[in-house]
Amino acid sequence: MPSNSGIFRFCCSLQVFAAVLLAVGCGEPDIRTYTVPRIVSNVKPVAPVGPMMQTGTPGAAQRMLGGILLTGKQAWFFKVTADPELLEKQEPELKKWIESVRLDGEGNPTWKLPTDWRALEGNAFRFATIRMGSTEQAPELSVSQLPQGDDVDNYLLANLNRWRGQLQLPPWTVEEMRRDMQQLTAGEQKVYYVSLEGTSGGGGMTPPFAGGGAAPPRGTPPVGPAVAPNPADTIPEESGLSFDKPEAWEQVQPASSFTMLAFRAAEGETKLDVTVSQLGGDAGGMLPNVNRWRGQLQLPPIDEAQLATDLKDIPSELGKAKWVEIVDKSEPHRAIFAAIISGPEATWFVKAQGNAALADKQRQAVLDFVNSLKPGK
Repeated sequence: MPSNSGIFRFCCSLQVFAAVLLAVGCGEPDIRTYTVPRIVSNVKPVAPVGPMMQTGTPGAAQRMLGGILLTGKQAWFFKVTADPELLEKQEPELKKWIESVRLDGEGNPTWKLPTDWRALEGNAFRFATIRMGSTEQAPELSVSQLPQGDDVDNYLLANLNRWRGQLQLPPWTVEEMRRDMQQLTAGEQKVYYVSLEGTSGGGGMTPPFAGGGAAPPRGTPPVGPAVAPNPADTIPEESGLSFDKPEAWEQVQPASSFTMLAFRAAEGETKLDVTVSQLGGDAGGMLPNVNRWRGQLQLPPIDEAQLATDLKDIPSELGKAKWVEIVDKSEPHRAIFAAIISGPEATWFVKAQGNAALADKQRQAVLDFVNSLKPGK
């Protein structure tokens, strides 16, 4: 992959869902039960400027520039939200960047960055994050992907109307979408491009599927915020959960504001990262989320029939829980073990990602951790 592509594949650092793992066959794990304490950090968090959140104060003017590249199997989403005047200056450069995108042999995008743009680390929701300028205040462009829907018009309309809703704009009809949407060319691929201007809903960071508990159309891409500061001496504030944590686990600062809890398990140089996250409604559905994780391991998507075979029922006090194991058998062996817990108004994710052998050893500990999760007092 060209060094200027800025692509970040998520193999060992995961951001979204947390479970914690313990070696199987090594006797009973030493655990302790507690509720995450509230510890005040002296580090001021950096507010991400990205499409996952309504930026600015309520009613403030906002502009969104976005492109959707459809490959037939996968959809790639490029999106940035910021002050209208700022994006007015950035739009010509953004269009040039989109037109530079090419898909590599694995179907992942590569591109040529403008001189002062900078690639940042992606996260569990984003394939990559790009800062559109040399300063910390520059807008951030997200790159994310999910399996493509069969009906192109309906797929585009569902995603674009979700974007319009983030700017307090009314939904389009198919005819309005076709009228106002542009088409750009990225090599042999078409990119459906929109420029939307509306107002911010305010309220800071809002999960993409939260909104009165309503879930978006299936296949809409959850994309995350910029990577948060990671001071070694701070722990996130109250998560609202209690759980059993093995003594060997190290609790770490979440790298995403959408990660509620984060841990790390290690054996020498081998590591496994674990997170707990929550999204509103059904979080887009099980199949899109599982296929997104498969994409992180460079594995092809599966269909509903295969998903039904792969999912296993597991116990959880938070709701109905399903368990899935995704393993990349090529070198280096990587794995994602995850629990998807469906509650009455939200979905919980407990996700462990990293070395496949270590994940295999820690399987039972993850399951025990999931079962130990309870609403905090």
